[in-house]
Amino acid sequence: MNLHAIQIGLRQFWSDIALPDSELDIKRGAKKILHIVNDGFGEIHTFSQRFFEQCKRSFMSPLRNILA
Repeated sequence: MNLHAIQIGLRQFWSDIALPDSELDIKRGAKKILHIVNDGFGEIHTFSQRFFEQCKRSFMSPLRNILA
């Protein structure tokens, strides 16, 4: 559900990153993002920590909580 927000966060880390095509279904897009995270950060914990520091929220938190 937060695929778009995660892509925005990744774009802040690497401006020239090749992100999945927005026309992919959500499951295929999420798998590609997971591969990017695993390759770029080594561990999900590292990505989670850097995402929180950059975006001031967890990458797993629902967007409705920050938009309300």
